[in-house]
Amino acid sequence: MQWENNEKAILGEKMNIVSEMKNGVNQITVDGRLIADGNKIFIPWNPQTAEKIYRWNQDSGETTWQLAESWKGENTVKVFRLSDKGRTALQELKVKDNQVTFRQMQKLHMLFIKEAAMQWLLI
Repeated sequence: MQWENNEKAILGEKMNIVSEMKNGVNQITVDGRLIADGNKIFIPWNPQTAEKIYRWNQDSGETTWQLAESWKGENTVKVFRLSDKGRTALQELKVKDNQVTFRQMQKLHMLFIKEAAMQWLLI
C-alpha cells in the first residue's frame, strides 16, 4: 500500500485499487472503475473472477454502474435480492456500453450475476 496523502491510498497486488476522500465522501475505484461511493456499494463478490457483484445503497433512486472488464460482451444481468432467508430473483437488466442502470430500492442487499456464472445458483 502507498499513501499519496492523508486522503488517498493506493493498494492491491497491481496497485490498481484507490481509496480516496472526495468532498468528505470515501470513493473506491478498481482500474479506474468506481465500486464504492460513500454508502453506495457495487463491489465484486470475488475480486479475482468478478462474476457476481454485491450492491448496497442506503438511499433509493436511479444509478448507473460500470461493470467489471470481465463482463464485456454480456447483454443482460440477473438481479437477486439477498436476505437472511436466501436469494430471490428480482429482474433482468439490459447491459449497455458495459454499464447497468437501475432504480435502486433503499437499504436492499442485491446480487448481480452474469450469465456465465448462473450455474452458481444450482449449488
